[in-house]
Amino acid sequence: MLHSNKFRSSSSGKSGFTLIELLAVMMIMGILGTVVTTAYVGMMRGAGMREAVNQLRSEIILARQKAITDANKVILFFEWNDSKKKVQYYMVQAAGTTTKDTVDLTLKDTYNPSLQNLEEGSKIFNLKTGKSAFVTSVVVVGDDIHVKIDDGAVFNAENIRYGFLLHTENALPEGFVFNLTNPEMPEVMNLTFYPDGTVVRTVNDRPPEPIGICEANDPKLPPDMVELIISEYGSLTTKEQYK
Repeated sequence: MLHSNKFRSSSSGKSGFTLIELLAVMMIMGILGTVVTTAYVGMMRGAGMREAVNQLRSEIILARQKAITDANKVILFFEWNDSKKKVQYYMVQAAGTTTKDTVDLTLKDTYNPSLQNLEEGSKIFNLKTGKSAFVTSVVVVGDDIHVKIDDGAVFNAENIRYGFLLHTENALPEGFVFNLTNPEMPEVMNLTFYPDGTVVRTVNDRPPEPIGICEANDPKLPPDMVELIISEYGSLTTKEQYK
């Protein structure tokens, strides 16, 4: 009996949490978890947006520097890749003009002596349209380079300016897209960089328009967007727009 009384006494001296107190603690933890999760998601979205914008910014800066350093025109092309369902962009440096059309081209190397190193498998670009073809054979005769390409529609007339890829194609990180009315017609964003440091839209030689980058959200929702604003003299600024 003494042992039993002692046990009840020590047990009754202990305090515990009531159901209401436990529910209150759980509610507070839930609120804190929601706040932390929302902040984390927002931080990651912001980091992804900055990465997308900085990646394109670096490409634009490099294209302008390359044009100035080499005293040669550089074009930043934007192209819809139907197999990947995304817009890719790449830098092309001017090399000269064609003197024949269709699949048999004679290339005049006006700007770039390294064209003598042209080989089969190289990609050649029409500087006006941004369309490209692969070189299937190369024959050098004096200062002329005679090549065959796999797509005669790319050069369908004489005296077309052509160029070569400076590096591999790039694209925005997953989850981000260019803010375009028609994503499959990104050529409206093409930019031409001149040796004097100026920049124009390739399609009409007018000053560049802002390039918008946003999340690939439900198209019915207004997007969070960052605009990369490019002046005709190559300076870059950003403008952020959030829901």
